[in-house]
Parts: sequence; structure tokens; C-alpha cells
Amino acid sequence: MNESRPPSELLDHTVRSAARGMLSPPKVRYLNQLYEVLERHAPAHIEAILEWGTGHSTSYLYDLAEMRGARLFATIDHEADYQAEMLRAFPPASFFEAHVVDLIGARLRQGRDDSYNYATYPFQYGHAFSLIYIDGRRRNECLLVASELLDADGVAILHDATRRRYEVGMRLFEQVAFYERAGGIAVLRRK
Repeated sequence: MNESRPPSELLDHTVRSAARGMLSPPKVRYLNQLYEVLERHAPAHIEAILEWGTGHSTSYLYDLAEMRGARLFATIDHEADYQAEMLRAFPPASFFEAHVVDLIGARLRQGRDDSYNYATYPFQYGHAFSLIYIDGRRRNECLLVASELLDADGVAILHDATRRRYEVGMRLFEQVAFYERAGGIAVLRRK
């Protein structure tokens, strides 16, 4: 078993947040599990990271992007106030982008709808991602998009993978690992 731990400042933040009641014991278990998954399965070379569902995981992915020299870490959420609260302490970084995108997308205007929505927004980048983390809304749609945008050597990670409704999206991938704690985390690769 890998006994490594998060960088001390991240661990300190997690401990302080838990002590102030900001993180419940289940949330701390989830973050510990996520850290283990990232340590074991994140590609050694990371060009770009995509996250659907800004949250506590974002700080781990931000640190990973910084440590591995990623040129991009994009996090997408559909709730502006929630995302702003989660990101308020993040330092500015040239590699980091946070986007609030409507779940449905722009409504039909003048007979045209050529915009992206929450799930399809990453297509606007026009390149693949080394690591894709899915923990937001419309997860089956996000899995479909991830199957198109995942780098050949990359991994997609799905949180709450024990939910039966995500089985259809997971079939698009080869499952390389599954962690049952913390709601189930599936590590997926392209078929």
C-alpha cells in the first residue's frame, strides 16, 4: 500500500477545515481516497486536466497540475456562487481556468443554437486531456465527452461510480481500478 501523504499545506488545510466543521468525516475519507487514487493512477506526464464539478477535489487537482507542470487545469461548474466560494482562496495561476457553464446551454435564438453546454464545453479547447475528473452534473454526458477528449495514455476518474445510472457511460471505457470507499471511485482508460 502506498503510504505517501498529501503535501503538508494541503493536509494542513484538510485538517483545519475538518476541525472547524467545514469537512465532515465522510468528506475527509473521500479526500484521502481521492489523494490515494491520484497518487496511484495520475499519468506521470500531464499536459491538461479537466474537472467537471468544482469542489474540495479541485485543490488536489490544482496542486497536481502545478507539481506536474500542466499547461492547463480547467474546472467547470454550473453554480457560480458555489464555485466562487470553493475557489476564493486559490492563488492566480496561468494554467488555471474556472468556468461556470449552464447545464443546458444557450437557448435557441433566431433559429441557431451553436453554443456549448456544461458537458460539451471542453470541446472548445480543441485538444485532449491527460486527466479528467468527473464529479459534477450530467455524468453520463460527461463520460461520453471524456471518451472523445481523453489522451491515449490518460485516465478518467469518476466519483460516485457505484450509482447504477453511470454504468452506461462507464461502458465507454476500460475500468482499470475501482475504490469502493467514499461512494466509489472508478479509474478508467480509453478502450
